[in-house]
Amino acid sequence: MDPEIEQERRFEAERQFARALGRGRLAPLAALLRGGGAGLPALEEVRRVLRPTAERYAGMQTVAVEKIVGSEGRADDFDRAFRPRRRHLARRWMSVLLAHLGAVELPAVRLYEIGGVYLVRDGNHRVSVARHRGVRFLDAEVTSLATDVPLDPRMSVDDMRRAVLERE
Repeated sequence: MDPEIEQERRFEAERQFARALGRGRLAPLAALLRGGGAGLPALEEVRRVLRPTAERYAGMQTVAVEKIVGSEGRADDFDRAFRPRRRHLARRWMSVLLAHLGAVELPAVRLYEIGGVYLVRDGNHRVSVARHRGVRFLDAEVTSLATDVPLDPRMSVDDMRRAVLERE
């Protein structure tokens, strides 16, 4: 590839990461003003609240990006809209963006499904870049966690607690 074009793409990736990072860092303030939570629900918290009764492999699926609402182990790194909140994410995030810009096919993300929403097992940066670029669907390898509590993508962990109490 032409080095000048490659340099342009890197500059564009840095610019887009800086914009996403800025918005991700402002998210807690905006959420505070709206009265909601800014962070991603962590899988550990969701498991504690919903107490899933079983786990099964659900296979490859096409998943709406808007239904991906949480993360296993990386919940503090991204805001509720999967925008990066930490500078150390730059290198990996930009490499995923450059793959998108170069039309490189990336592997499917790995997700947990619970109550109709999804949490990331592997692929947080891919989900973040997909949301940033307006991608509506991703291929995913899904493991389903059984619960009787239907969830909405806008729910916080506190909302999930209330839903469990109402269900009981």
